Amino acid sequence: GNYELFYDDGTPEGTLSGYATGDSIAVRFNGIADGKLDSIRTIFSGAGRIKLDISKFDGTNFLRGEALMTPKSVYITESTNWKTTVLTNDNIDASSNFVVSYLLGADPDEPCITVSQEPDDGSANSFSYRESSDDWVRYTGVGDTIWKYMIRAYVSVGGTTVAIDQNGVVTIPNEFSLEQNYPNPFNPSTTFRFSTPEDGLVKFTVHDLLGRVVYSENRNLFAGNYSFTWDGQNELNQQVVSSVYFLRMEADGFAQTRKMLMMK
Repeated sequence: GNYELFYDDGTPEGTLSGYATGDSIAVRFNGIADGKLDSIRTIFSGAGRIKLDISKFDGTNFLRGEALMTPKSVYITESTNWKTTVLTNDNIDASSNFVVSYLLGADPDEPCITVSQEPDDGSANSFSYRESSDDWVRYTGVGDTIWKYMIRAYVSVGGTTVAIDQNGVVTIPNEFSLEQNYPNPFNPSTTFRFSTPEDGLVKFTVHDLLGRVVYSENRNLFAGNYSFTWDGQNELNQQVVSSVYFLRMEADGFAQTRKMLMMK
């Protein structure tokens, strides 16, 4: 299960311009006790390569503090859709406030990060760093609004937790559901978001094209919204071969199957 941390409304409304080499954009997230950062999701405009950086929040106007990982390149092949960067293998501590930033100017063809225009509630979350002035700034929109970057963070804590937003609102769904996985095709892991409207046992099985069970897992959950990540390994902890697989979710009379493609 994951905490889903976000400030945007899910609808990209363009990009901000005028950045130069050495500039950055960043979103500060509140830490969650005993949390580990699982992944980052971002909506880009344009394809290309860009550097991702994760660091602690240093508590001042200069947001980035102690580095939580070595900056890594993110490759975007399709714009205006959510791009997921899986970070489970980086063992990133998310127990204190942390900053997700993209470093600009490393590639002339690098994409832009989209923004949404939101009411200015006074929260300081989305920032832009201008090297020319050596300062982090927020950009206001039309009227009493502010631009927020389309960046979301997913944090896991021990076992399973319900998905919440930054305001601490717990969302209890009205019905069972299993969404299509992302990314798809995938290598080596992929994530399915799902919902259960009641407490109880939820069973997951991964089948190959011949209907054989490759992997299975049972979870006892409270009602809520969750995610299930399959790391592409079978029950013997062996990496599966490139092929089509099916994830089946079953719970209290509900059953749904999603098709996915492992491509090495």
